[in-house]
Amino acid sequence: MKALTFFESIGSWLESHFSKAPALEVQISSAVNYVVPFVEELDGLVNPEAATAVNPILDRIKTGLAALATTIKDSSPAGVANVKSIAASITANASSLEAAFQVKDPATATKISSIVTLINGEVGAIRAQVGG
Repeated sequence: MKALTFFESIGSWLESHFSKAPALEVQISSAVNYVVPFVEELDGLVNPEAATAVNPILDRIKTGLAALATTIKDSSPAGVANVKSIAASITANASSLEAAFQVKDPATATKISSIVTLINGEVGAIRAQVGG
């Protein structure tokens, strides 16, 4: 049984409570808002030795999430292409985080890995929904 991402479950929940499927932009916006605190949590896990490598990646992810939140309002083909591009960039940056953190503590490494998995899952669900 596949676990649902927040993005996938919010659509089902909204539909069950409001008798119709939510607009895609509402789902995406909710998923982005859900992910942001986890990305912010990563800021607190950066050790000084890794800061020069990690902080630019985190900044790109934050910028990507902000861009995704505004771009979802454009349902034109160009807007959908932008959503796909932004989501791909977020995923690529998130995937490079674990190595950049250079964490030696197993508990912290597990926490970082779980947040990266969450980011990639949510953004992957968004990409799948817009056909990319």
